Amino acid sequence: MRVLRPTRFHPRGEAVTDEPHPTRVFGGIPGEEARVRVLGRGGHTDYGEWAGADTPSADRVAPPCPHWRPCGGCPWMHLGPDAARRWRRALVVDALADAGVTARVEAVVPCPDGDMGYRHLAKLVATADGGGVRLGAHGRHSHDVVSVAGCGVLAPVLRGWTQLRLPLPEGVLRHVVVRASRSDGTVLATLVAHRDTPELRRVAATLPADGVFLHLNDRPGDGIFAPGAPMVHLSGMETLQERVGDVVFAVGPADFFQTNPATAARLWADLPRPAGRPLLDLYCGVGAVALQLGRGASDVLGIEASPAAVARARENAAHNGIAATFRAEPVGAALPEAFAGGLVVVNPPRSGLAAGVAERILALGPSELVYVSCDPRTLARDLVGFLAGGLRLRRVTPYDMFPQTVHVETVAVLGR
Repeated sequence: MRVLRPTRFHPRGEAVTDEPHPTRVFGGIPGEEARVRVLGRGGHTDYGEWAGADTPSADRVAPPCPHWRPCGGCPWMHLGPDAARRWRRALVVDALADAGVTARVEAVVPCPDGDMGYRHLAKLVATADGGGVRLGAHGRHSHDVVSVAGCGVLAPVLRGWTQLRLPLPEGVLRHVVVRASRSDGTVLATLVAHRDTPELRRVAATLPADGVFLHLNDRPGDGIFAPGAPMVHLSGMETLQERVGDVVFAVGPADFFQTNPATAARLWADLPRPAGRPLLDLYCGVGAVALQLGRGASDVLGIEASPAAVARARENAAHNGIAATFRAEPVGAALPEAFAGGLVVVNPPRSGLAAGVAERILALGPSELVYVSCDPRTLARDLVGFLAGGLRLRRVTPYDMFPQTVHVETVAVLGR
């Protein structure tokens, strides 16, 4: 046991102290002197967990979940909601400052649904349990499967899935992925299995879902979906319907759609509108941003590398009567000159913009650029290039897309 006073948060959520030896403390809070139980030692960093404090930080609350320590999926559950938002904003501020970007960062926009019950997607791991299979999650820093029964950050309609015990032999089922519609509460379930068996089919028929799929993945590793492997529809609905504003989205079992639809809807409502300008949506996924903004644009084009996502985006555009074009190609390919001077929206993966994308955007001379980011560090890195290319930063707004965690969604708006 050590007594330590962390000075900052690590991007993964632990509190960090450099003295007397670099240590990452799960459950720690910067500025709070606390007793720390050391769990492991690395070449350069020790790992521990908070064990108590004589004078607890004013930011500390009792985590409202019995699985907080072994699961680790909500590493900031020991912070009060206002404190967590303050610290999330600080991560954005620090990332921009470290990159040399000067900006006023607005306060974090809270989740409209609150800090619990916001997740509408659960990815559960199957593990043998007394002649059957139970569903849980990989533990913190471990491949052991721990219970997350009744997980409070899941939407209520999904919580029962964390308590299921399925009559299956070991070695058949890998994962169960369940998604719920915030609009109407319907649920799609996907069984990810090593192989198809009669027992698996019988279990599939008993699941409390409105639609069930089977995906076979016998590849090594922890990956859930195997690229190119078929998604077999077993029963019920083939897609969920999610309404955001006046747009209805069909969302399939493997489609990317925000885990937190409430915050996503608030974020999309805050985005600049094209107002007669062309709209170019890069990394468009199933067309969420393009369709939210598209009715006021002179032309709409979405580009996305996933053919399946583009196919869904086209279906969603047709269903909503929105004139939009979607292309399945790498975002780094040449951008059409017809969209010069328009509104460009980018929503890249955590790694940020692919090589050459920023230069191609700048070559279009956009009147406005919106960058939606899930990682403040790659956002800051990419903003440096846009600012050097003549754009000016108008606002930076963080959003609570993942309450109870260190993650923050940030929108940066740039213009001429």
